[in-house]
Amino acid sequence: MLRRPILFGALVLGVVATRAWSAEPTAAEKAFLDQHISDLVKIEYVRVSDPVVLRVFATPFTTVNIEISDGDGGTNHSSILVTRRDDKLVGITRPSTDGDCPAIRQMFRPDFRLKNDNDARMLQAALDAIFPITGSSDQKAKTFRHAGQKWTFVRGDFFEEKMGFVLTTDNSGAITGVSYVMKLP
Repeated sequence: MLRRPILFGALVLGVVATRAWSAEPTAAEKAFLDQHISDLVKIEYVRVSDPVVLRVFATPFTTVNIEISDGDGGTNHSSILVTRRDDKLVGITRPSTDGDCPAIRQMFRPDFRLKNDNDARMLQAALDAIFPITGSSDQKAKTFRHAGQKWTFVRGDFFEEKMGFVLTTDNSGAITGVSYVMKLP
């Protein structure tokens, strides 16, 4: 019987202590942190200038490289590919579920046309730069095919099924739709 009040008291004390230990910094501390964060965190911006990406996509892409010193002489490195969408900065990653991708469709150059295998090879190379394939089995699965105005770009395997982008075009080859499918037909 006595255990419950003791456990409850310990839990409350733990929550109160955790909140006390994670208080917001004062205005002076925040100003100091803002002024000196660059001593520990280095950020480098590298614009993607691959010619094939520039021929396929209208959206400028930037790789943000982040290096954080851990205080013991070591560093942690991280990178993210970003682009501007309206007034927001957004990270670019390959979709992870089935669905339409209107934001990706909007990134294509309005004058890019997908009409033949040469255009498809160019698009596949641009996809490699923006949505890189990392696994060797996924790399082996990479291909493209089309039937009429529907183009399929296989980007890997998902539980022994092919996954990738499906693009639709109009009669002129302009891309009118982009979706990502985890189990391609």
